Amino acid sequence: MSGNQNRDFTIFLKITNGKYDAVNYSAIWIISGTYVLMDRKSELTNVTKCMVMLEKSEDPEDKVADRGTVRIFRDDAPQWTP
Repeated sequence: MSGNQNRDFTIFLKITNGKYDAVNYSAIWIISGTYVLMDRKSELTNVTKCMVMLEKSEDPEDKVADRGTVRIFRDDAPQWTP
């Protein structure tokens, strides 16, 4: 995890035992955004998530991204529960 002035942040996370339906996988997730705490109220904005698929098991129904694939997700209205 890295960030600046307690506002902007980036989290790097390696998933080694992921599972979607019957497909096992490993991936790297990179999540970044802005966290603001004002007058006891928290706000999470500008959230972007990036997934890099490293490995996956047999996937006959093609449910999980292929190895080496990169997916980027932008969340304009993230849910936040402090």
